[in-house]
Amino acid sequence: LHYIMQVDGDLSKIDNPDQRIQEDLDKYVSLTISLSYNFAWNIGTLCVFLPLLWILSPKKAFGMFYLPGWLVYVALAFSIVGTLVTHLVGSQLMRINFARQRMEADFRFQLVRVRDNSESVAVYNSEETERHRFDGQFERIRRVWWEYMTYNKRLQYWISAYGLVSFLYPFMILAPNYFNGDITLGDLFQIYSALNYVGNAFDWIINVYQPLTDWRATCDRLLAFDEASVAAEKATEENELIIISPAEGYVGADFWAQKLTIALPGGKQLWENAELRVAPADRVLISGPAGRGKSTLFRALAGVWPYSKGEVRTPSRSPTDVLCLPQKPYIPSHVTLRTAVCYPQDPNAYTDEAIGQALIVVKLTDLLERKNEKSSADSGGGAGLDRIAQWDHELSPGEQQRLRVAHVLLQRPRFLFLDEATASIDEDTTIMVYQTLVRELPEMAIISISHDVKTLKRFHRKHFVPAEKENVLRRA
Repeated sequence: LHYIMQVDGDLSKIDNPDQRIQEDLDKYVSLTISLSYNFAWNIGTLCVFLPLLWILSPKKAFGMFYLPGWLVYVALAFSIVGTLVTHLVGSQLMRINFARQRMEADFRFQLVRVRDNSESVAVYNSEETERHRFDGQFERIRRVWWEYMTYNKRLQYWISAYGLVSFLYPFMILAPNYFNGDITLGDLFQIYSALNYVGNAFDWIINVYQPLTDWRATCDRLLAFDEASVAAEKATEENELIIISPAEGYVGADFWAQKLTIALPGGKQLWENAELRVAPADRVLISGPAGRGKSTLFRALAGVWPYSKGEVRTPSRSPTDVLCLPQKPYIPSHVTLRTAVCYPQDPNAYTDEAIGQALIVVKLTDLLERKNEKSSADSGGGAGLDRIAQWDHELSPGEQQRLRVAHVLLQRPRFLFLDEATASIDEDTTIMVYQTLVRELPEMAIISISHDVKTLKRFHRKHFVPAEKENVLRRA
């Protein structure tokens, strides 16, 4: 779903889903509990003191005309006016809180991104550029905080003034009744106490307006994220790409994609009625100029591209039988080498000997010999397969791609899709990788998408390229 939210033009506007899941959910829960408790307390206060105020109210309103329980109406009217003015003064805080949360999350995300790409920033000698960029982002945060403090200051001024008036007005409205002899001094203070409790309960929105605006902004962000998640899930369900496996009645052994029509999010069509049929142990190379949609075809064949339709007939839908390797591999950080090699499968599914042999075959034996200098929260002090490291930083792009090839040797899928999966590896190592795959897994079908036709053509029996005037595949 996260991937669909990224590629969809409308859903990609949902910023920082990680922040919405972690921080906004925490804030939503804590604010909801606090506000609910406060609301329940005020309801209980009304249940106790509202009847008492009705009973204690003098018979004559303002000492002039008969109106039972008139202080209840006065307290309610006074609170309604105060609430309306409070909303008028502080309504912009909802918008400002939403913007503040978004800008702070964007700033944190950019800091993490620069940290993860610190080597590239240093090589580009772009520290000063990044500093100016962060200065600009921080200036926007400073401005929104200044605006937040300005409106919050106005709100607090009004709430303080309202509180002062709330303290004085009961004496003013009860003075005629006191001087007329309708109530005694003791009655006056008894009524004042009941009126104060009822008024505070009616003023619940005024008293919690600032956290209420924060809660509303948090709810808006979470609701937008939930709606985007539902829309992404709906887009997945409405995907017109039909995958037919043995469970749906397919009895063949070939991987067969028929009438594939693939488009970009903006509507531009990349492929129309394209067809690809791969038999077991077959090896197919797909090449072509950049921008023709080869990687998008890879995503559609993997079943993750939402803007595709057609039929994909596969002899198995098991992730252990059909494996797709993208150009940029994903390797989890702060895990053992054993887990990194086996990901996404359970590392206990393979023996240490099998994992070590796979690393030897792809010439990554040095990973077994490395040791961490010291233990820390981010790295383990072990060695070999038990060593914990931030693998996406420690390994070069070529080593990461070879690590995924080691996983292929362990998993032994029936169909292997490679999208520029050796693009970061030199020619000799690429030849070694393909020789290893062909030698170790002779029954596995390989579908390679690559620009390196010269190196890879020898390892494939079929070669397809995009047709010049049609959005289909043709034999080269």
